[in-house]
Amino acid sequence: MIATTSFVKICKLKGNTKVIQGSQGAGKTYSVLSRWIFLALKSNKPQYCSIVTATMPQLRGGAIKDFQTICKKEGVTVSGTKSPFVFQINQWTFEFFSVDVESKGLGARRDRLFINEANRLPWKTARQLIKRSHVERIFDFNPVARFWAHEMFVEPKLCDFIKLTYKDNECLPQVE
Repeated sequence: MIATTSFVKICKLKGNTKVIQGSQGAGKTYSVLSRWIFLALKSNKPQYCSIVTATMPQLRGGAIKDFQTICKKEGVTVSGTKSPFVFQINQWTFEFFSVDVESKGLGARRDRLFINEANRLPWKTARQLIKRSHVERIFDFNPVARFWAHEMFVEPKLCDFIKLTYKDNECLPQVE
């Protein structure tokens, strides 16, 4: 695994709530998923991880694609289903779903939550996911405008907050 600056910076975050702001190409999603895959490979303790974004097309073209690419590159054997998108690595379960309606955020509890492109989810929906997540919560987003992560976590300093740019991703193709 190539340890980009983004990956190293994300791995250094210690709190159970992490907010990652970064430009396109910064490697936010790829680095978060790489870290979780790496942890899953080392762990014998079961963990249930939810990777969530606003819509299924965003999920398929982003986090699911990155997850599958990382596993393939690293030779990680993954078992799972494609509908719903649930994958198993060792004792870790990775569940991918969209929350285009608030009720999808209700219900299941999880150990780890990754809200990808968090600024696309309304606070009411995100709150339901967050309060059912017990070990780690990660929110990433592109810096388009202020939203609930700033108000609820960054400004009251209730999280580890980091800003990344494309310069933190040494694997980004030169053309980008």
